[in-house]
Amino acid sequence: MNAKTLFETEAQKFDNVIPLLIPFYSEIYNILIDSIPFYRNTSIKILDIGCGTGTFAKILKEKFPHAKITCLDFAKNMIEVAKAKLINYKEDVDFLVGDFNDLNIKNEYDVIVSSFALHHIQTDSEKLQLYKNIYEALNKNGVFLTADIVLGVNNYIRNLYEKKWEEHMIKQFNKNRLKSKILERYQADDNPSKLFDHLKWLENSGFNQIETIWKYYNFAIFGGYKINKKDGNELRAM
Repeated sequence: MNAKTLFETEAQKFDNVIPLLIPFYSEIYNILIDSIPFYRNTSIKILDIGCGTGTFAKILKEKFPHAKITCLDFAKNMIEVAKAKLINYKEDVDFLVGDFNDLNIKNEYDVIVSSFALHHIQTDSEKLQLYKNIYEALNKNGVFLTADIVLGVNNYIRNLYEKKWEEHMIKQFNKNRLKSKILERYQADDNPSKLFDHLKWLENSGFNQIETIWKYYNFAIFGGYKINKKDGNELRAM
């Protein structure tokens, strides 16, 4: 079962499962929010790539009430759940069903975010192309931020990552279910890349001020800015 088919099939129960799969799930969203360098009352435009059921888009809208948000996902059923979740914000939220690399826009968004979506992209060349598309889609002084699964640099580190992740999930799931469904599905369907490669692709796409903001074994938050000069007049104070 490929990623798109999986998410079309499991959209309705996704919200119940994903917080159990990912350590520090709520904290990760808080870190992403804190890393967006705009005042909370700013009228910014945000693109959420791989929005899933709209959980993060809803948090974004609550934290940035004047934001206009576009939710993009390749699974129609995920988008339908997101529409229901964001019904109270329908004037400020648009929804698109499509492939991540179909982005063909320039200088439109102030913030582009993604959470646990990019590891579903099949190849390194597609990931690099997506970063180039994201860079073109950002306004000057825009920022791209993502939380995702990353690959260890060697077999020892990869095994360590998997062991620590398994220890977390054993607390949440039946061990047989974990072995037969969750880990096997991850190994078969997901395509994480090394964190260093992501940072290199961001740099090659034109981003500067590239940063790894947080990391816990195979989970990381990172991103970069599209800055041509030192211009911080829209940046919020901490």
